[in-house]
Amino acid sequence: MATTSGRWCRGALADQDAEGHQQAQGIDPALMAALLRSPRRQREVVALRVFLDLDTEATAKTLGIAPGTVTARSPGPRRRAGR
Repeated sequence: MATTSGRWCRGALADQDAEGHQQAQGIDPALMAALLRSPRRQREVVALRVFLDLDTEATAKTLGIAPGTVTARSPGPRRRAGR
């Protein structure tokens, strides 16, 4: 990633259209559709955690949020179970 500002990441997914995302190599169109239906802040976390393989601390620093907020916005078994 060329920049670590939250501004870049916040705009990166919002500025792309759905067709451009679906054409991305190696990404399942169903996964991309689900991601695009997610709230913007969750998309930001997923993009950094999954696609860029950043850890919680790096994601928090990039987005300018607390590590606990990254965890709360990350999809996972605990969130799906309603805990």
